[in-house]
Amino acid sequence: MAGVLLLIALAGACGTTSGSYGAAASTAPAVRVSLVEFRITPSVTSVPAGPVTFVVSNQGAVTHEMVIVQTDSAPDRLKLSADGDADEDDNGLKVGEVDDVAPGKSATETFRLKSGHYVLFCNQPGHYRMGMATALNVT
Repeated sequence: MAGVLLLIALAGACGTTSGSYGAAASTAPAVRVSLVEFRITPSVTSVPAGPVTFVVSNQGAVTHEMVIVQTDSAPDRLKLSADGDADEDDNGLKVGEVDDVAPGKSATETFRLKSGHYVLFCNQPGHYRMGMATALNVT
């Protein structure tokens, strides 16, 4: 019986997780990100390393997304794929994404970020090329 109670206590202490690295959402600082044609605007430009919760709001008229890559490249200098959009697999380490946020909707995801330079961008067709990218520094 004591072993069962210990397992229940440990499960409760773990909290909920989301994002590609399973970071605890309840302990992560929140970064609010606004998506609108054709800008991506985070509430801060720097966060501490560790779990970071992104609250992504689409304030535009079309569907957007937010892709996160750790890279040394400037936001407007990502390599392009054959279709002309940012190459999600050839621009550093892809951490994850908040996919397909409909107009007027929001989505929340938590990712564990290591120290470094990141680019947040929308990779819906044509959106990156229209300037929908920004830098985020993780210290």
